[in-house]
Formats: sequence, structure tokens, C-alpha cells
Amino acid sequence: MRPLYDDEQLLEAALKTREHGAFEHVMEQYSRLLWVIVAGIIGTVAPRQDIEDCVADVFFQLWSQPEHFNSSRGNLKSYLSLLARHKAIDRYRKLSRQPTMNWDESILAEDIDFLAQIEQQDNRTELYNAVAHLKEPDREIIIRRFFYEEKPADTARRLGLPLREIGNRIYRSKLKLKQFLLGTEQKHEVK
Repeated sequence: MRPLYDDEQLLEAALKTREHGAFEHVMEQYSRLLWVIVAGIIGTVAPRQDIEDCVADVFFQLWSQPEHFNSSRGNLKSYLSLLARHKAIDRYRKLSRQPTMNWDESILAEDIDFLAQIEQQDNRTELYNAVAHLKEPDREIIIRRFFYEEKPADTARRLGLPLREIGNRIYRSKLKLKQFLLGTEQKHEVK
């Protein structure tokens, strides 16, 4: 049985001694969150492989330089999110500098699936941005429910909230996201 890493200081110590179980725990715990962050930044300009590589780079940096994480300055979730954001921005800049391929209009006209994929990716990016504008704990609840596919009962236990409140927050957050995506809310903050 793998040791529990609920205490941030214990997890930090385990990471600094490069305990395999600690890294497994971190990857299981944060891979989807990092995927959402990276995809929100480079998802429209990069293939899936680049997103996966970027997330892997974050975990590799933690593995190779665990001493850079200090729980007294912030929690691991924030540290990894910041790393993911910086890696994704760097990757975006790198991809933006590469010369773009000139597409023949006839090829684009024939490939309707390609256009549908681009539109779907744009919609996904808008959704990630809308979720990012939700306040806590609503943001975390929505991410856990719809990106991690975590059951509301598990989320309620993890956050120490009643199950009914989780359901209510999901319902209200979905309404806010709908309003945000339809453009009826201010883009800088969902209330």
C-alpha cells in the first residue's frame, strides 16, 4: 500500500528524496488539471502530442529539480499550475515563430472534419477560460466533476461540503458558464 501524502510537508519531503510513490501520487492528482491549463493556452495551435509533452515537461522539471518547490511559499497545486502555464506559454511562442504552412483552398474545402476540429478546439478553449473565471470553490468543483469525472459525493468528502451544496454549486456554475459563453456576463469575472 502506498503511503498517504495528504500533508503538504510530508509530500514535499518525499518529492525531495525522489520517492517514486510521491511522484505517482502527484501525477495522478494533478495531470488533468495541468492538461486543462496547457490545452487552454496552446490547444488551438498545437497537436495533442505537444500538450502531452508540455505536461510531461512539468512533471520532469519537478522530478529533476524538486528543491525548487517550497511548501512555505505556496501549495503544490499552485506551483505545478504556474510551471504548466509558463511551459505552455513558452511552447506557444515557439510554435508561433514557426512558419505556417500554406493550405490550398481546395484541400481545406474537402476536409470538413479539419474545420470542425478547429471549431471544437476553439469552443474548448472558451470553456476553459470560462471555468477559469469562476470563483473558488465553484471552479474546483466544476473541474473535479467535468474534467476529472469525479463523483459529487467524492468531491463533497474531499472539500468537506454537504453533497446537496455540491449539487447546487454545480447547477449554479453551469448557469454562470452558459451566461459567460453566451456573452451576457462580463468577461473579466463571473459573479
